[in-house]
Amino acid sequence: MPIYDVHIFTVVRVKTVGIEAASQQEAMKKADESLDYNQLFSRLHGVEWAEEHSHALVDVHGDTEYENSRWYDADLETLMGIEQEIFDAPEDRLPLYIGQHLPKRAHAILKARLECRELSLKEYFSI
Repeated sequence: MPIYDVHIFTVVRVKTVGIEAASQQEAMKKADESLDYNQLFSRLHGVEWAEEHSHALVDVHGDTEYENSRWYDADLETLMGIEQEIFDAPEDRLPLYIGQHLPKRAHAILKARLECRELSLKEYFSI
């Protein structure tokens, strides 16, 4: 039987707090520049940074309701369309998105929003 070496490419979230900046784009740039991804991931056996960002979420410090939070693409473009729609949707409307064919990022945002509501994954998949 053959033996394989498998590389799993996954996305992890690295939260950087307390970034003072004039705009959310500047905050993302400062946060990105403050991190040494190679050093961060080298602590884990067999893990290295693939030198690619997927997307970013920027929260305004002190905005406990997250009304000014925004999702950005890797190139600092505001995520529009269904991703931002799901992010901005009132909690009682979130179940309307369940079962829809959604892009991966939209699905991840929906899942995160539902988990914040303390809706278990079992309930999520049974709705």
